[in-house]
Amino acid sequence: MSEERDNSGNGESPIEAAHRAARDEQLPRLRSRDVVSSFFNDVLELDLPILRTIVEMTIRPGRLCRDYLSGYRRRYSNPMRYAFLMAAVMALIYAVMGTSPSAVIEQMVQPPTITVTEREDASAPASGQASNDTPSETGTEENNSPDDSSGTNAADDATEEERRRRREQLTQDAEWMQAQVRANQHYLAFFMLPLFALLMMLFFRRNKYNFAEHYAIVLFIFGQEFLFQAVFGLFSLTTTPVGLLITMLLTILYETWAVHQVYGESWPRTILKMIALKILQTLTSGLLGMIVGVTVFLARIFLG
Repeated sequence: MSEERDNSGNGESPIEAAHRAARDEQLPRLRSRDVVSSFFNDVLELDLPILRTIVEMTIRPGRLCRDYLSGYRRRYSNPMRYAFLMAAVMALIYAVMGTSPSAVIEQMVQPPTITVTEREDASAPASGQASNDTPSETGTEENNSPDDSSGTNAADDATEEERRRRREQLTQDAEWMQAQVRANQHYLAFFMLPLFALLMMLFFRRNKYNFAEHYAIVLFIFGQEFLFQAVFGLFSLTTTPVGLLITMLLTILYETWAVHQVYGESWPRTILKMIALKILQTLTSGLLGMIVGVTVFLARIFLG
């Protein structure tokens, strides 16, 4: 005790005291090599929670989810952090590669459009032929029509032109709304995860998990799906309709397999429940996208 009082009375800082204790015990100072080697040891031994989560969710998703719900949480990444991180990785890869599943879906569902110029070009020969067939009648009508009738025709033409312009504007706005819904549907699915957790809670009541536990399972599974889609996008597998359908099929198969491992139900029951879940998820996500699109559409009209 007297020695400690003497040391504290010397005005020695805690850092200096730690250095003096290290010298007394002949402990080595920290070196850059120690920091680097410690990092690589953690990586190679999968001591980092994020790496362990990626590996376990790839080969044993059921074990990871059950361990996390049982209280072994320090060894794994937080489910919400994991889902957000994988979604950010997916968005970054899509931005760098310049590809997106939503763009491919838009190309698949977008019908061929005919512009106003093309319609006018197509109708030009017929109108020209009709005018050539009855030149005298047209000239007679123009010569015999009074000034007030020409003014009325001009007003009617202006009104019709305004109506046509409004119809085209509404059509463009509707197409823009549909494009926005399709473009953001992939990211709207992330905000649908709480609703999907509620559906999981409804369909898998026998496990007696609460909402937070179902939500953690959903975040882990969808986070892994975001990672898979990022890998698919890195190899440009989502740039064609066929590649996109294959990746969607693989994602659904993984999701079904993971749910089967987590909840431990038979394959027939799991498959039937997943089909019902996917149908409800598609309907609810489409409804949510429609609500968002209509809201943006109305805001664009009324706010200019």
